[in-house]
Amino acid sequence: MPILFVSHATEDNPFVDRLVEPMKAAGITLWIDHHKGIEIGDDWERQIQEGVNACDCGLFILSPRSVKSRWCAAERLRILDDGKPLYVALMETTARQDIPIILNTIQYADLRTDFDTRLDGLIAAILNPAVKADGAPTALRQRKLTGKMPPLLRTVALCGRQQDVQTVTGKLRAAPVQIIGVGGLGKSRLAAEVVATASPEAGAIWHFCTPISTVVSLQAEMQRHYRLDAKSDPQPLFDAVERQPPLVVIDNGEDVALAERNEYVEFIHTLHAAGAGVVLTSREVWDKLRPLFVHDPATLTTDTAQQAARELAKGLNVNLTDAEIAELSEAAHHHPGLIEWGMEQMSEAGGREPEMVIADIRALQSEDAQARLNEMILNDLKRADEAVPGASALLRTLVVFEGGFVLDTAAAVCGRDKLALEKPLAVLQKGRFVRRDAALRRYTIAPLVSSVLAADEAAQAAHFAYFAEQFSDDRANRDPERQRVIDVELTNLRAALRWGCGSAPVQAADLAWALKLYLLLRDAYALSREIMGEALSAAQAVGYGQGTGRMKLALGDLDMREARYGQARDNYDAALLAFRAIPDRLGEANTLQALGDLDRMEARYGQARDNYDAALTLAERIPSTVAQLNALRSLALLEKAQGNMPAARDYYRRCLALADSIEAFRNHPIVETWRQHLALWGE
Repeated sequence: MPILFVSHATEDNPFVDRLVEPMKAAGITLWIDHHKGIEIGDDWERQIQEGVNACDCGLFILSPRSVKSRWCAAERLRILDDGKPLYVALMETTARQDIPIILNTIQYADLRTDFDTRLDGLIAAILNPAVKADGAPTALRQRKLTGKMPPLLRTVALCGRQQDVQTVTGKLRAAPVQIIGVGGLGKSRLAAEVVATASPEAGAIWHFCTPISTVVSLQAEMQRHYRLDAKSDPQPLFDAVERQPPLVVIDNGEDVALAERNEYVEFIHTLHAAGAGVVLTSREVWDKLRPLFVHDPATLTTDTAQQAARELAKGLNVNLTDAEIAELSEAAHHHPGLIEWGMEQMSEAGGREPEMVIADIRALQSEDAQARLNEMILNDLKRADEAVPGASALLRTLVVFEGGFVLDTAAAVCGRDKLALEKPLAVLQKGRFVRRDAALRRYTIAPLVSSVLAADEAAQAAHFAYFAEQFSDDRANRDPERQRVIDVELTNLRAALRWGCGSAPVQAADLAWALKLYLLLRDAYALSREIMGEALSAAQAVGYGQGTGRMKLALGDLDMREARYGQARDNYDAALLAFRAIPDRLGEANTLQALGDLDRMEARYGQARDNYDAALTLAERIPSTVAQLNALRSLALLEKAQGNMPAARDYYRRCLALADSIEAFRNHPIVETWRQHLALWGE
């Protein structure tokens, strides 16, 4: 029998109590907070969370009070995020504009009249969801969502945009839709509502763009969505899209570098041709998208701007009077972004009085909506400087962290002691410029702030120098613990590499090489190809031979993983020429080893032997124990492939004798595996 979590406003407890006995009698187990004896302060949030986790489905009691409860919104969102069905029971007439649009997509159980009969219908629907009786209540289900949609977009109800939602949804089949407007207009919120109300069975992908975003990162997100291998060949992905078309949202498109947009446009066209719906939000039109359908959301009316302000106040837990809501909306010229920023300043974290924030907004001089928002943010940043001198200078450095930061990293990049950062960081958090995740102890820059401030050259240089120093040791990067750190810092590493390829090409190529194994272990082939390709161009531009050879070798290894054997040979041959020109004997030996592996796989046994013998000779001269072990084992596998088992065993014995002569290798797990192979071969 199902466990049903009942989400309701506390004021509606008496109505909820009427549901208990009939539902229990039908075999439904109910999770109701006030029946569990839970009080605010009794670790209430954790217990509510446990209840949501334990339930099979949810029931939202729709009333004028529950639609204004941020806790009900959070409960509803969590139930849907867990992929559980959510039913709705209407207990009291509620203003249509207050009801989240997504709840209008299902059939409610209307319990305002004929309570017993309609409750029986709701119970039948919960117990037998496969039976679709006419007029019976239906459940809301969240389609699969891949990507990082900002939480506020999902918890704050959309206001005054119903017609916009219908217009965008209606055009998705015909063309990619661009939602255009100044920052803070509500483009992303509109796209989030389209995801909530119009996602197909295959679900949606939310791709948030930054200055380092590329088609490769979008492709990787879509591959995760479909649980495909992260290979650079996009055809399997396009095949999956054609079978099960998704909705793809490309958010914050203005941040995509102009050089990258042509590839995005081509990818978007291919996705749409395969049946995907595509929504792009941007402050500017991407005019190469064809057919060109641009939707510019209209300015909010007075009523809808005030309703949006109420929803934001609820989401941010800000207590404002109706008069203050009206004043804020009017002062902000009904601009959602400016309303949101003002509300952030009034929040518990911001700590400013509403009348002061409203007065500041009224005093803005700019006419253009985006300019007014920028002016407000910069004015508030001056106020932070007045509280703690140097706060704004610190923020202008911290914006370089595309992927967020921890305190130690910020101190290293800023060249300051951690204690010296405590006060300016505190005032930046209070001003809502910086957010802190207490659980992760990690900071991020507020998106509206990132759109106003750009990192200067000195900050980018310091950022690159830090990450190059931390992660340019390829041996250290093989450690699993280090790889988990790289997982967290990958966005920052990508940004550092992008800058380094233009301004510090030698170091950037070394850093890319050090990340090669990590990227292969994560099956991040497309991202690896992009990084190695950029580093190759950077190395070639300054005549860095070792970097050129390494990047060609890395690209050849990627080709081998993806069965592009002709391309692999070309890259290995180019790497060999680069290493011999320096000369770099270890690089040459490793490339000969790779060519031998390719020859052996293609049954070119004579060429394979020549390459392995040459690699072994170089490895002995260097000397490099690892290269010698690799060559000897490969010669053993070559002999086995030709059916010459005595020779194969002899090479394996030589390989194990060398490993046993060095303590670091003697008990290595790989060497133990080789011993097992030799035993299986009849030793």
